[in-house]
Amino acid sequence: MLVSVVSQSEAEYRNRRFTITGKKRLGAFLRACRIAHGWTLEQVVERTRLYEAQMHERRGKTTTKPLGVALSNISRYENGNYEKPPSLDHMWILLDVLKPINPETRTLMQLEELLLIGTEELNLNIDIDYEAESN
Repeated sequence: MLVSVVSQSEAEYRNRRFTITGKKRLGAFLRACRIAHGWTLEQVVERTRLYEAQMHERRGKTTTKPLGVALSNISRYENGNYEKPPSLDHMWILLDVLKPINPETRTLMQLEELLLIGTEELNLNIDIDYEAESN
């Protein structure tokens, strides 16, 4: 069950932190999603770059910053080896590229659900069994 930020007291919300176990679970989930698509880390990096470039193009904006999520970041996220939680920009991009499915509800996951995995407030079976999309 999704725990809404709105339903939590301010004190509970402020005390939400990624845990070591939560980071490992989130990483395992992201890895399972990547593998379910049949993608390598390099393919995910390329897809995040293309996705972000298309986003900027649709908005008519240009940028000089590197696009996408770097391979080293994706690898750290999948392994749960990071001090600070992943940036929200990275999480949004990975969410839009990987299109993770909640194995319990069979619906596309939302950003808050990914964050709740990292805080151990949402524990999912990470055995992803949906068919990889062909893109």
